[in-house]
Amino acid sequence: MFRPTPKDWPTPYRTLALAMLVAMAALLLAYGLLLRPRQKELARRQASLEHKERLFQATELPRNGAFLQEKLEESLALLQGSPAHPGLREVSRKTLSYATALLEEHIRQNYTDTLAFIYGATRLDYKELHERITAEYAQGDSPMREAYFGMGTEAPMEQPVWQTLAQLWTIQEILQHARKAGLRLATRLDGSGRIAAAPMIAYTLQETPDGPIYLLEFPVDATFSGTMEEFLAFTASLETKHAFLPMIRLSIRSLPPDALLAGSENRVSTYLFSLRCSAFMDPQGAENPPAVSPADLQEEKE
Repeated sequence: MFRPTPKDWPTPYRTLALAMLVAMAALLLAYGLLLRPRQKELARRQASLEHKERLFQATELPRNGAFLQEKLEESLALLQGSPAHPGLREVSRKTLSYATALLEEHIRQNYTDTLAFIYGATRLDYKELHERITAEYAQGDSPMREAYFGMGTEAPMEQPVWQTLAQLWTIQEILQHARKAGLRLATRLDGSGRIAAAPMIAYTLQETPDGPIYLLEFPVDATFSGTMEEFLAFTASLETKHAFLPMIRLSIRSLPPDALLAGSENRVSTYLFSLRCSAFMDPQGAENPPAVSPADLQEEKE
């Protein structure tokens, strides 16, 4: 009995069958490579949208389009401000510029800009600055001869050199303000104090540590001895138009008088001030940092 095979089909039929097979294979391939992933992505987006919709409905926030548009415009006006009243963005820029102006001045004087400072600072720069600060402030039997600021004459290998230089500049500034006010670095006899750079703190707007850093803080712990008048003069010099070294920690202890005299009031005149002050740096570099203080910003806003 004769049984036809595909070879016995007429040529037009064989061509049509082959074309249909190729078309089906192309459709299956397109579905697997294009349509199916797109379908999964749309399903994921739809599920995410439905989840956000449920969350939004649970908050019971208004859903009036006109009302929300009005609130959006008010928020943008508050953010961007106007020529007469600077917005939050401008106030934030000026505040950060004021806070970082102290270290920015050191950077401009020695490295022209922040990028040159980060990539151009060397261990020789660190050693030179270390020796200069030691020669200026560690005199006589100062405790800085033995326990300086927790950092040796060589920059630590585990820390970038530019960070150690920023710490040295912060220490130098604090020592300068303390000397001008009359405070003295505490000696071993009256407190075993020293001045030491604490670990750097990085600030980011994201919840993860991998987010872009917009501000660096260099805290320094120190213990000084002196009178209350000298300490008040010191604190007054920490936040001016030319310096921003806010005090974020303070402990005051009194020292007994050198001699207790009978019939005298024997008032305490010398104190130990253990404090922490910080300097700040913009890792991106400030373009034109204005010499303004938070009080100036408040006056402009009013």
